[in-house]
Amino acid sequence: MGNILNKIKEAIETMYNQLILLPDRIDTVTFDENFVVTKFLGLIHYILGTPLYALFCLFLLIGAGFILYNIAKKIINVIGIILPKIKEMFIIP
Repeated sequence: MGNILNKIKEAIETMYNQLILLPDRIDTVTFDENFVVTKFLGLIHYILGTPLYALFCLFLLIGAGFILYNIAKKIINVIGIILPKIKEMFIIP
């Protein structure tokens, strides 16, 4: 049982350390002007014009938000299923 708790502790510490390093990693991101995504977005902007391009980006952001919302719901459901099972393991009669 102690081994499992140590693994959980190590996983939490690793996640914490990665979250601490995340802002530095985000700051080091650079965009190349020849990057495929920037070329594609520039082409869409040129073809659609600014108003339709803004609407296109809005739909992309809303779609990404829905995807993240669904992923968060599934993670919360999994945690909700796992927690009662973990609590049952520690009940001492």
